[in-house]
Amino acid sequence: MYPVLHAVSRLMERPRSDSRGLSADVTEALAGEPRLSMATRLGLVALASRIEAGDPDECARRWLRSFRATPESSLHLRDHPGGSLRARELPDAYLPGLLESLSHDDEPHAIEMLIVCAPALREMAEALGRKRDPYALLPLALLELLASRLH
Repeated sequence: MYPVLHAVSRLMERPRSDSRGLSADVTEALAGEPRLSMATRLGLVALASRIEAGDPDECARRWLRSFRATPESSLHLRDHPGGSLRARELPDAYLPGLLESLSHDDEPHAIEMLIVCAPALREMAEALGRKRDPYALLPLALLELLASRLH
């Protein structure tokens, strides 16, 4: 359905010691993706390149600081303030797993699930954005994708 969901799920996963191919995978998934702005696509590819080229231990520490610092930046949707009830509607409340699943799903169902996630995505984008964290681009890209499909 949405290769962009696959790309964002890969970028949200905890960085592995061997991230070779991440940048190429993200670039391929975003090639010709008209629902995201060029700036967002380039930012996602740059983030993938940074993760791929970075020291694996430092990348893992950065990921932990980004996504485990506060409930608002958690990848577990049930941890978000006020979002635990809505997270029960999801087949997988761990955002990278959900996105990967939705990347293979039909468009109406994927959009419906992203709408359920939207409050948590906004919280995450705001929490990471306040810290000027590069990972803030990930929930913003999902919100941009959702907005493009709803308007």
